[in-house]
Amino acid sequence: MKEMTVKSSLFFCLLFAVILENSAFQEDSSWASPIVAGDKLYFFGKDGDTTVIQAPSKQQAAAPSIVSKNALTIESRVYGVAAINGAFLIHTGKRLICIGKP
Repeated sequence: MKEMTVKSSLFFCLLFAVILENSAFQEDSSWASPIVAGDKLYFFGKDGDTTVIQAPSKQQAAAPSIVSKNALTIESRVYGVAAINGAFLIHTGKRLICIGKP
């Protein structure tokens, strides 16, 4: 995952604030904090749904767009997510799940 600059981090904070106001990006409520990786923002819903949003480039005036929606079948809720070594660790009520390189 790319190292981010302060400027791009600020951009994503502002983007996150806009997205929170627009529920069209995430139907499932989220208990885990979103994660920024490169130019994408990952939202992890409490029921295992993940929405990936692509930030527009500086040259684009377009709004952020949904790149992907994925569902993870879990027995309980998603309580937390961490990014480490190119993978996501997802903490549910009963399991710790690694998605990506172990």
